[in-house]
Amino acid sequence: MHTDSSAVARPDGDALSVKHVKFYGASDDLIEVEGDVPGCDEYNGEHGVFTVGGLVIAIDYTGIWAIRVAQVDEDVPVTASDLRLSVAKRADGTPGYSMVLDMDVPDGSHVTKVEVS
Repeated sequence: MHTDSSAVARPDGDALSVKHVKFYGASDDLIEVEGDVPGCDEYNGEHGVFTVGGLVIAIDYTGIWAIRVAQVDEDVPVTASDLRLSVAKRADGTPGYSMVLDMDVPDGSHVTKVEVS
C-alpha cells in the first residue's frame, strides 16, 4: 500500500498537509481504497460509490473496472487535488483490467462508502 503525506502551498503562503488516496478494482469483486485517511479499506462487490474531498467516486466491474468521478454538489467545495487516472499494470508490466484513480486530499479528510440501493 502506498501512502504519502506531504504539504502544498496555499494561496496565503501557509502549507496545507495533504494525504494520498488511491482507488482501483482487483479480481472481479474487490474494490481497493488505499491511503492514510479513515475509510481506506478493501470492499467486497462489483459496484461501489464513495465520497472524499468533495468528490463522488463510482467504481464498477463489467469485465473490466471503470471509475467515474463527479462533484458531490455545486455547493460543496472540491478539496481533492492532483487527480491522476491511469491503467493498472500487471506484475509483468503489461496493462491490467482496472483503472486507477490517485488523488491528494487535505489532512483530516475521510473516505465514506455510500450505500446505494
